[in-house]
Amino acid sequence: MLTDRTPEKEPPTANRGKTPPTHPLTIRERRVMLIVVAVAALVIALGATIWTSTSRSSDGCVNVPLASTMGGAVERACGAAAQDWCRAASIQHDAHAQAVQAQCRIAGVLR
Repeated sequence: MLTDRTPEKEPPTANRGKTPPTHPLTIRERRVMLIVVAVAALVIALGATIWTSTSRSSDGCVNVPLASTMGGAVERACGAAAQDWCRAASIQHDAHAQAVQAQCRIAGVLR
């Protein structure tokens, strides 16, 4: 015996994060995303500013940050070694020597 029943529709499954959403973001979601990105950028900028201001050369020591094959590195010399290093860098004109000269001036080793 056949019945004239239409199949019931199943309710849509809830998106549990396994598939990308198919609807565009609402204005509120965009605003929240913008605020999160802005706060993250502010935290990164503030951290970089604090790190830069605290890593300057001082106490007769010369700290020169530079790029290396494994990321960033810092060359450091203090006392007589710093004076010798600054004197040697003062007669050179490449980018590394200029960075050393700048840090020597900050540390008060090179005038």
